[in-house]
Amino acid sequence: MSTPTLESLPLIALELVCEYLAHSDFHRRDLFSFSLVSKACCGAADRQRWKRILLAVDGTEKLEKDVQKWEDMLGEDGKRHVRQLKVLGCLPLNRERDEAESAIYWRKYFKGMKGNPDGVGDIYGQAELKWQRSDSDVFLEPSTPNWPLYHLDLRRNRVDKTRKDLAWMVLSKFLTTLPGLKDFVWSSTDQIPHCILTALNTTRTKLHMHTFSIRSLDQYEKLPVEVDTHESSIATFPRLTHVSTKSNNHLTQEHDFNEEAVLQMIAGAAPNLIDVCMTSLFSDGPERSCCLPQASTGFPGIVQNRPQAYSDSKGHLKSLELFRTEAICPDCLRKWSDRTHLEELERLYINVDFDTLEALAQMARNGEFKALQRLCLQVGWFGEGDGHEPLKLLLTALNPLVDLQVRSAHSGLGNNILQAILQCHGSSLKRLFIPYFTPSHDQIAELARSCPSLQQLEFGVQRTGGDYAEFHTYRLLGRIPRLQDVWMRMNCGAPSNTVYSHTEIYNDDERLHFIRLAFINSAVDANLARDIFHIIAESQSSVGSSTDVTLNCLEIRTVRAGSIGAEMVYKDFWQVTRALGRSWVCTRDPRDTYSDKLHCLETDKIQEYHELLDKPLEDLPLGRLYVQAWKEIWPESTGHWVDDWHSFPLKR
Repeated sequence: MSTPTLESLPLIALELVCEYLAHSDFHRRDLFSFSLVSKACCGAADRQRWKRILLAVDGTEKLEKDVQKWEDMLGEDGKRHVRQLKVLGCLPLNRERDEAESAIYWRKYFKGMKGNPDGVGDIYGQAELKWQRSDSDVFLEPSTPNWPLYHLDLRRNRVDKTRKDLAWMVLSKFLTTLPGLKDFVWSSTDQIPHCILTALNTTRTKLHMHTFSIRSLDQYEKLPVEVDTHESSIATFPRLTHVSTKSNNHLTQEHDFNEEAVLQMIAGAAPNLIDVCMTSLFSDGPERSCCLPQASTGFPGIVQNRPQAYSDSKGHLKSLELFRTEAICPDCLRKWSDRTHLEELERLYINVDFDTLEALAQMARNGEFKALQRLCLQVGWFGEGDGHEPLKLLLTALNPLVDLQVRSAHSGLGNNILQAILQCHGSSLKRLFIPYFTPSHDQIAELARSCPSLQQLEFGVQRTGGDYAEFHTYRLLGRIPRLQDVWMRMNCGAPSNTVYSHTEIYNDDERLHFIRLAFINSAVDANLARDIFHIIAESQSSVGSSTDVTLNCLEIRTVRAGSIGAEMVYKDFWQVTRALGRSWVCTRDPRDTYSDKLHCLETDKIQEYHELLDKPLEDLPLGRLYVQAWKEIWPESTGHWVDDWHSFPLKR
């Protein structure tokens, strides 16, 4: 009997293989490799290969070439498989002018920061704000552009708009040839042109706008302008289902009223809007209310001294994300709740403080979140334990959640909060993110018992030099029966109860002892990351779960290397230990025949310290102690210190 081949399988079986390959790898590399095996495999892969189109635009000529390329590749038969199309980039009509205006914008921006430009990094670069969706299609996720770019053409003349519309016409015509297109994702920094809206209306395609902005609502004080008619048509477009936008009232004479516009859209102006992500920079000033647009022909309801067009109606949002530089106040929260039926909301991401938590808890007790399944709370600072009671009340008032994220950098969760999570939501949770909470061994064991469906977990780990207690932490994770993905926020600093928890170390012996401990605790290389992965996976196997679920991904993000408790010791020393405390992501090979193979990739490269990394250790302050400790720990070291070291095995 001859050995069966791929070509001998029925088409439906080959298509199922392609569907599996497409879902197991977002980049679809395995799918494309499979399509090269034979003509039969290539034909079976068509449905998945042509499902998505990504256009990265950087000029009219490139857009025309890319569209023509897709025309040629798809042909008439392939076009029926296209379901999603995403547009990135922009069409610069005058690149030099765009760059000049961008420079002017940034100068005004930093001036508005009142001499504190360093604060920008806290707003745009927070690695903790990974508002991931556990069940969403990554292709539909927003790709955040540079902040000011899609505000540059606020007052461009009509000639520019006409030229832009003509430039996008080639894409508009292409859209009308895609009969199965379901989702069109606009992540371009250009304003979406009229011709694209016309095409989408013809094809009845859902519109996702990741760079939504009514740019004529970004206005200067005492210089009101009419709301652009085309932008009003965008805001009221019947196929608009998702908007992701930013409202930035950061300059003393500039006011952005996009938040007010979005509220009107939710209430009924955009009848099919179900998903809103609003990021607001800086709080509203007292002068804001007197600067509303005075146009009578613009967006309905955003008009001075006129009744709100949708003051009594409510929308039907399924997802709401509200991010601010400050916590959402209860009054602002009520402003949003007045515009949508919160009892229909399935997903809420919001940053809160004590007062907001109390308001949310009361709303939950009133049944306003009865459909909520996913909740992410970015908890602001308040006194130790102050927010525990309202947070506990909120968690106990909600129906069981499948996705819960509580991110609080300034106050620990506390055992009572964890108990509320496990008792009220443990049986239903598939995803739990508590990155700033470091659970004890007993709490991890309780987590394993209470969360039988948990698949994704993010939590804090205190590194203790690889001793048995640290090893046991990783082994206990393997008792969570369905755990597939783990994110660890690994604290490589000395524990707060260490004997060296003061900021002054008085003699060289004490300094040397601490430096030695810090080097060992901070050393996290690929071998250690793999070892932790294997410990969790082996523990899963030993438990003997009835499912075939195994750990697929482990991400380790090291923090506070070289610190003592809450203090940082010596800037140069912290940078040295930062070079040792690497961050890693380990993923299991998705292929069945290679499931034991791990791919380990370093993340968060240390290039920002390149000047320090070029120096010998002895040239740094306290360098002689660094060298002495280094040689005691790694006596075989002969090369440059940055790469000539290794981690130490965990003590079993």
